[in-house]
Parts: sequence; structure tokens; C-alpha cells
Amino acid sequence: MDYPKSLEFLYRLARGRGLKLGLSRVRRGALMLGSPHLVFPSVHVAGTNGKGSVSAMAASVLKEAGYRVGLFTSPHLHRLTERIRINGQEISRKDLSRLASDMALLLDRPGAPQLTFFEVITLSAFRYFAEHSVDIAVVEVGLGGRLDATNIVEPKVSVITGIGLDHTDLLGNDLLSISREKAGIMKRQVPVVLGLFPKEVKRYLRQRAARLQCPQLWLDKDFGAKNRDLSEKDLDYFGPHGDVNGISLSLKGEYQRRNASMAIAALQELGENGFHIHQGHIRKGLGRASWPGRMEFLGHAPAIILDAAHNSQGAEILAHELDALAPRRTALLFGVLKDKNVSVMLQHLRKHATKVFLAMPPVGRGRDPRTYAAAGDVVCNDVEQALGQAGTYAGRKGRVIVAGSIYLVAAARSLLKPDEPCDPLIDL
Repeated sequence: MDYPKSLEFLYRLARGRGLKLGLSRVRRGALMLGSPHLVFPSVHVAGTNGKGSVSAMAASVLKEAGYRVGLFTSPHLHRLTERIRINGQEISRKDLSRLASDMALLLDRPGAPQLTFFEVITLSAFRYFAEHSVDIAVVEVGLGGRLDATNIVEPKVSVITGIGLDHTDLLGNDLLSISREKAGIMKRQVPVVLGLFPKEVKRYLRQRAARLQCPQLWLDKDFGAKNRDLSEKDLDYFGPHGDVNGISLSLKGEYQRRNASMAIAALQELGENGFHIHQGHIRKGLGRASWPGRMEFLGHAPAIILDAAHNSQGAEILAHELDALAPRRTALLFGVLKDKNVSVMLQHLRKHATKVFLAMPPVGRGRDPRTYAAAGDVVCNDVEQALGQAGTYAGRKGRVIVAGSIYLVAAARSLLKPDEPCDPLIDL
């Protein structure tokens, strides 16, 4: 199959088989492929928000330390190939097509598991990493953790960044239920790095980690930022395996200091398992890490901020970051999927906007903004119209904030960066 036919095959799986949690199918598929996930060690990262940034930071540092590092993330902004990388380089369309062709043949075998789109992509990533003899892979959970296809890996360290109400139809209607799913990535006696959690969730995670005899490292207790002044750009880190001072982060936002702290804690745990990661590697890797569409600044007249704050917790985090910005004429371009708590998200973000422009993310699950628009909001026909009107309103000295669904951010980003190669957009 060529690349367009590979996309057609994969998108057909996405449409036909949808999203199904569970490990039995992916385990059978992995066994038929020779268990590629067992060939390389890994770092496994879960969490409602922040897991992509932590993964990108950890992979960047490992690369600077001289390791051949795989990175598997989801979803993608513009291209399916973004999800599978080695040393920052996306898998080629040719290689992804080859792997997709092999997976199509596997699915035609008698007794083959009925793998979903995400399971096929996950196994393709593991095969690619095994073929290229990566020294380690950083693997981001797709959804939840316990029953996510990535949970067949046997990590050297696990990370759970935080818990928020998202995907409640699949993971549970309360924080404790969702925490049980995220905590499913913990493996017996494997160290686990933990972010900030409500009291009842923290109690549960601590008890589960203790039952599994997992060494626990908690943000702001065992490790974290020494400098508490939110105006400080640099990160001075403290942790059980040594401090690292004077870190300049390429990823913007106070919350990225927390994410960077979790990445460093995980990396230092790898250092206790034979990986050679020095302070210089940490400084250089965190100074070069890239994670587009997350507190990303594009343009100057007006200033444009892109952030895929796709749930209530993400919107609250973004609002906190916007608190630190100087007031100016600000347009909020916003759009969400149907399963999101739009009222809570907009409650956080409206206070930072002098005008709100609404557009539906260009996928089937996009929510019609007419169903939640308030008086004075501008409902636009599409993202292109909304971006144009928001920019005109903000003016050269103003600001445009693009937030909500990652599909909305991707559509806006492709308009702002027209040379960025893009796959046909589909709801994955």
C-alpha cells in the first residue's frame, strides 16, 4: 500500500471498529508479531493532562544523553506520522505504509484479533522501535491506562501526571474511578512518578503503589521546583537523586515547570537503572523539547496563542497561565467536541477575553457552537472564518487565544502555517 491507501485502511478501522478498551486483542496481535514491545525498555506516561509534554521532554533529554529513543504519542496535530518518532524524527510515510500493509496482512490471518485503529498504530510503533533497535522508548498512554493498548509494555519507570474529569463515558464519572484506570499502568516494583492530586485520589494511588511495592515519588514532596516565584523563567529542580539548577525551558507556561519536574524525576530513576543522564543532558534536552499546540505562541500582530486545552482541567490550567499576561484587547477562538463540559471550560476562559468567537471543530464529534453560545458571542461558519474575524477584532496590538479541541487547534495552526504538511482530517 502507498501512503494514501494506508490512511484509507487505518481510517476504515477507526470508523468501523471505533474505540475499544481492553488488552486481549493487542496482546494476541503482539504475540503474532514476535512481541516487539519486549525488545526495548520504556517509560510509560499516563494522566488527564500533561502526559504529552512530559513524554516529549523525557525523550528530548534521552536524545541529548546519546540514546536512540523512540517516542509514541497521540493524538497528532497534522500528520499520523507525528505519533511515531525516533530521536525526534517522524516515521517516514514509506515506513508507516509498510507497517500498515503488514498489519493488514496480519488481520487477514485465520483467528487474527479484530484490532482497532489505535491498537494497530500502537503495535506498528512497537515494531518500528524494535526494528530500529531503540535504546529506550517513551510511550504515552492513549486513553486511561489500565485497558489502554500501550499497557502491554514493561516499563522501567511509570509516570501519572494528574487526574481530571475527561472521557467519563469510558473511564468513570468521578475522579476516584478515573484514578483507578490511570493507576492501572503501575507495575510491581517499578518506580512511579506522581503529580498533584486531590486528597482522596492521592490516598488511593499511595495505597495501590504500596500494594505493588512501587517506589513512589510525589511532586512537591519528593521532587519539584525549588523556586516558587511564578515570574521566574528558569527551573531549579530538587529531587532524591540530586538537584539541577538553572534549567531554561523551551515549553512555555508555569505548568510546564511541573511537567519538567516529573520528566526529570523519571529520568533520574532511569539513572538508577543504568542509564547515564547528566545535568548537562537535562538542561540541553529541556531547552530543546518541542510540543506544538500547547501554549504555543505564533504571530506578533496580533499575538496568537494556541493551546489544546481540551477539557475542564486543561481550560483551568490555561486560564491560570493567562493570568500572568498583560491585559490587552483579546479574542478567544473556542470550539469543543460533544462530550466536553463546555460551560465549565468557558467559565475559566471567558474572563481573559474581551470577545468570544466560536467555531465547530471540523470533525464529526464537533459540537455545534449555536448550542452553547452566549449573548455577544460570534458564531462562525468554520475555523478559517473565526480566525480571520478574531484577528481583525484583536488588531495588531491585541491577542488571539485559540483553545479547546485539538482538532480546532490543528485547523487553526494549519492556516497559520500553510507550509505544514497535513493528512486528511479525521476524528480519531
